[in-house]
Amino acid sequence: MDMKKKVLPSLILNLLCLSSVILGLIFMFCGINWDKGALVTAGFEAFQYFTVDSNVLMGVIAIIFLIYEVLLVMGKIEAIPKAIYIVKLTGTVGVALTFLTVVFYLAPTYMQYGYSYFSMFVNANLFLHGLAPLLAIIAWLIFEHTDLLRVKTAVLGIIPMAIYAVFYITNAFTHIDAQGKIPFKYDWYAFCQGGVGFGLLSLFVMLLITTGIALLLYLGNRRIDLFKDKE
Repeated sequence: MDMKKKVLPSLILNLLCLSSVILGLIFMFCGINWDKGALVTAGFEAFQYFTVDSNVLMGVIAIIFLIYEVLLVMGKIEAIPKAIYIVKLTGTVGVALTFLTVVFYLAPTYMQYGYSYFSMFVNANLFLHGLAPLLAIIAWLIFEHTDLLRVKTAVLGIIPMAIYAVFYITNAFTHIDAQGKIPFKYDWYAFCQGGVGFGLLSLFVMLLITTGIALLLYLGNRRIDLFKDKE
């Protein structure tokens, strides 16, 4: 198959993913809200959330990947380097974790406080919780097939979550009040409300889940190749 036709779907999806991240940030910083949504935060305070951090990282990685795809189409390079695929997988793991956390944890949890399930997918969160992660996942699984990666490199996908987890746990347990409690503004995901042991257990579970996501994305990428039999 012609290289341009093979790369084009991935290029378009990465461009759409980048656009979704940019739109999400614009909506967030400008406070554009057309409906009542949960976890609505404006300004730089929003960077305390892994959702925002993982999407910004994915946006930067999408730019890098787009540059290499354009160079590939133009014939300036023969292939996208292995390191770039590792970086792309790392970013995709981050936004996949964001998407799955919202779908299976945050959305059901916030229904207890009077929000609808889909209140997690309005305003800026339409892009940051939904569109950008889904576009990144689809691009990686279906259109960015590579045999360059191995399991040990795939596990590098947990790095962003591991860094964030250390920041989160440290921030939470350095703000314990006089009653021995952690105010919600320092434990916004409520992972540490059960104490140090529960916080560390939550950290361990999240790292296990993230590792599982990284391995699934790695395996899916190796097995789903629409162009495999059309070369």
